[in-house]
Amino acid sequence: MIPKSSDAKRLEENYRAASLTLSDEDIQRINKLNRGKRVYTDPDNNPWGVFKALEESK
Repeated sequence: MIPKSSDAKRLEENYRAASLTLSDEDIQRINKLNRGKRVYTDPDNNPWGVFKALEESK
């Protein structure tokens, strides 16, 4: 993934994040979060149909 930003502060944060290292314990804790389910971020293309805002469904 290539981070994108036009803000100087965010650019520096993104650059510094490249040197982030995780311990084995951190990785194990993150891996325990995986429940084998997918997260769908495309509201128009998901298994539950087209997303409709609450205001539209009233």
